[in-house]
Amino acid sequence: MATAKQLDALDGFGRLYELRERYEHAYQGWKELCTQLDALQRDVVDRARRESMLRFQAQERTLLGDEVDRAMEDVAARLRADGHEIRGE
Repeated sequence: MATAKQLDALDGFGRLYELRERYEHAYQGWKELCTQLDALQRDVVDRARRESMLRFQAQERTLLGDEVDRAMEDVAARLRADGHEIRGE
């Protein structure tokens, strides 16, 4: 006798069909929740990775911005020293 048929026979003998159906329903719900949990955990990891990258980029822009500002001030000072008028100040 096939395994599924044996289980059906045993459940029928023990009058367990209703209990088996409730179990199968609960098990399917549990599997769906596990899938959702896995997706949420991946989202958390992805979000942390993205946050780290954005923090790094913000820090780099801050550092680079300071260097660019100093370089522009140097250029402006040289132009003023050469007698050029600088607009936009």
